Amino acid sequence: MSMNRRLVSIALTLAVAGFTTMPCLAQTDGGAQAAPPGAPSEEAYQHAMQVAATPGPLHALLAEGAGRWHAEMRMWMAPGQEPQLSHGEVTSEMIMDGRYRVDHFSSEVMGMPMEGMGITGYDNVREEFASVWIDNMGTGVAYMTGHVDPSGKVITMTGIMTDPLTKQEMKMRSVATQESPDRVVCGFFMTMPDGSEMKNMELVYTRVK
Repeated sequence: MSMNRRLVSIALTLAVAGFTTMPCLAQTDGGAQAAPPGAPSEEAYQHAMQVAATPGPLHALLAEGAGRWHAEMRMWMAPGQEPQLSHGEVTSEMIMDGRYRVDHFSSEVMGMPMEGMGITGYDNVREEFASVWIDNMGTGVAYMTGHVDPSGKVITMTGIMTDPLTKQEMKMRSVATQESPDRVVCGFFMTMPDGSEMKNMELVYTRVK
């Protein structure tokens, strides 16, 4: 895989759900089920599961990105170089009663069609955003987690990718800034072997009305 295609394949977006498990109830000598001493009540578990499963304000924040978007993508191969420019389209929709957003991305990179899909959600249990991303420029799955700033306009996420050439893990970071309801700028950064951070991609999304 060329350096160009490897950099394209680390792009953002995407989500993993939190799972809550119920403890097994012990059997008493009489055959009736009873919770272990000191265990939380069934009502407490039911309440916790309800809270974990209920969409909230941060899911509504994700829903603001639903719709059709035009994407302008700039990609840097090395620090100081001029970026390569390409364009794409994104169609986003909320699924599972507003719990997750699915983004379908299509573009043309280096004369070849690119197709990608991300799923992003907010995990009420872990109290963080989570996303997964796959595309036709590779066979891996990118996973990132992060948080929104106090303004509610900037979501920063971090994750790890595996370099297909060296097979070494590399840190990656994305910063998505909502400049207006119809314009979002996403910057992508990767940590180089010497520890420095390089901005390798920027996408500017403009809502299609």
